[in-house]
Amino acid sequence: MIDKSFLRLFRESIAFKDAGLLKSALLKREAATERMKHDKGHYALGKANEAILLGYHIGDGIAAFAAAKEALKNTNAFCDTSKEWEKETGLTVFNDIFNIIRQWSASYDECVELNKLRVKWIATNEARHDLAAIEYCRKQEPHWWITQLSIAYDYYSRERPEMDQGLYAQGMSVLQCLLSRSSSEDPGYELDYDTYVHLLDDYVVISRMQFQRVLNKYQAKAGLYNTPDDPEEVLIILENALKIWTDFAPVLERKDKALFTNYFVDYWLSLAMIHEENRMNPIAEYLPDAMINCPLCGKRIANGSPVCRYCGKTTGIKRPYKI
Repeated sequence: MIDKSFLRLFRESIAFKDAGLLKSALLKREAATERMKHDKGHYALGKANEAILLGYHIGDGIAAFAAAKEALKNTNAFCDTSKEWEKETGLTVFNDIFNIIRQWSASYDECVELNKLRVKWIATNEARHDLAAIEYCRKQEPHWWITQLSIAYDYYSRERPEMDQGLYAQGMSVLQCLLSRSSSEDPGYELDYDTYVHLLDDYVVISRMQFQRVLNKYQAKAGLYNTPDDPEEVLIILENALKIWTDFAPVLERKDKALFTNYFVDYWLSLAMIHEENRMNPIAEYLPDAMINCPLCGKRIANGSPVCRYCGKTTGIKRPYKI
């Protein structure tokens, strides 16, 4: 039977998620996991629920993958508890975790090893088919990161709107894995400069789109929930994108600065709106054209801000770019 306090925390997490309060939603799931760490099945289930929120809503594929692997350390207990979970809530988690493993593993070998575990515990035709598909992909495309990129394109498309599934958090999760592992020089993730810029370009754009989607939920339900740190509720989506971009910015070539300036005008406006100036500083350092002086009070504000966040007056500044 599923522990009642565990279930209550999870349901509170769902309510926060649906209101765009993603930081609080994650904290609730982490609290549920911590409360039941003495129980292997519940602990694994808690880690699985964390992984799903991180990967499918926040866009943090690295953290989601780590949580999924942690859940699978107690596979037998996880399998049993997940069956009870499905009876209690109607939600499946076991296949979701292996879907996360399949997409965000760090190599073909790791992906195959973990999916063999899936076949062992879920001896279905679907599980066998997915394992065979991974082996087939390895024969057709030896570069694991290219296979991962094709998975990302299943979630979003900037070139063909009719193909865009709008699953931006999942797309973010895959791109984060590619970019982070390339920056760390992980084997199999040797991206050249132009490829890295192309993927970072996509990552910035779809993270901004996911941010706006969650922000709309957050604004629609403003005042319904009391949370200790409201700005952080939605900024959690942008954290990894800003960090990855900031780490890469020192080697950004002149020809690519205008491209990112266009996009970061929108980042600036979003961050200025919720008064998080410290997060703007890296953008200001490397993309000065994304900033402008307020014509009324002289403070540095986002280039395109209709209202100055310092003096509160209408600036008359027009957007310099079409996004």
